[in-house]
Amino acid sequence: MKIRRLSKASALLFLLLMVACVRRDVMVVEKFAFPGPYKKAAAQGMAVYGNTLFLLNNGGHCRIYDLKSKELVSDFDLESADKENHCNSASFGVAFPEGNEEFPAFYVSECYGERRCFVESITSNGSRLIQTLSLGTDGVESRSFDWVVDRKQKFLYAIATASEELDAIGTRKYLITKLPLPALDLDNVVFKQNDIIEQFEISFPNLSQGASIYGDYLYLPVGLHDYPAAAERPHYSHRDIIVVSLKSKKVVQTIDIHHLVKGEPEDMDFHDGNIILYCGQSDGGVYKLSGSFPE
Repeated sequence: MKIRRLSKASALLFLLLMVACVRRDVMVVEKFAFPGPYKKAAAQGMAVYGNTLFLLNNGGHCRIYDLKSKELVSDFDLESADKENHCNSASFGVAFPEGNEEFPAFYVSECYGERRCFVESITSNGSRLIQTLSLGTDGVESRSFDWVVDRKQKFLYAIATASEELDAIGTRKYLITKLPLPALDLDNVVFKQNDIIEQFEISFPNLSQGASIYGDYLYLPVGLHDYPAAAERPHYSHRDIIVVSLKSKKVVQTIDIHHLVKGEPEDMDFHDGNIILYCGQSDGGVYKLSGSFPE
């Protein structure tokens, strides 16, 4: 892919605009005693429904915690558990699966292998795979590593890396694809080109991780944990939360969390207006971040 080089003036303006929208008024108000790595599996996706927190680990293991009592409710393997199921992000849908009145459908991003989205009927005691989603377009979007539900508007978004190369000012392009949210009675859904509602690209320098939608905004926790090689890629490794307006289709804020957490930001969701952030590594875990967040 040919990269268009920006002039020095354009590059400087872009960087100044990025710095101007950086938020540093966010703080950690609590760290929960919920570990990131679990049974030797890395922390990955997470989601919140009501006062219930769902933590996923690589391979498809799920832990459920009560955010009020801070107790472990249960833990089990998802029915979609597999070595290719990285569980990169997770989110709840809108509709309740048949026979399940406890939680809405649970959407889990495979990330590895075929990069599908597994839809589970999940309860406090286990889960059942009820639907598989994939993109059969052969385009960039077919390699989407994250799938996330927009519960407000009842759509589904898929996120893919549009370019593996960095541009002249050190940012990478990501492709956001908006899709219809399929009915749960369809077992296997393969989206085609004519199913795509809209697409847009955004750019930022960090490594993208999970995803969450809050109101009209897409939140992307990004970056890596501290380790020796990270010093060679300070922008790629920097820990932030990128905020994207789904209306303007632009990055509107960067929330700086680099010095708030040391572990790799894996996924996030909202609870009572606060961010619940799930981080990897032994110094990671689950954090509550307070601030005024766009919705």
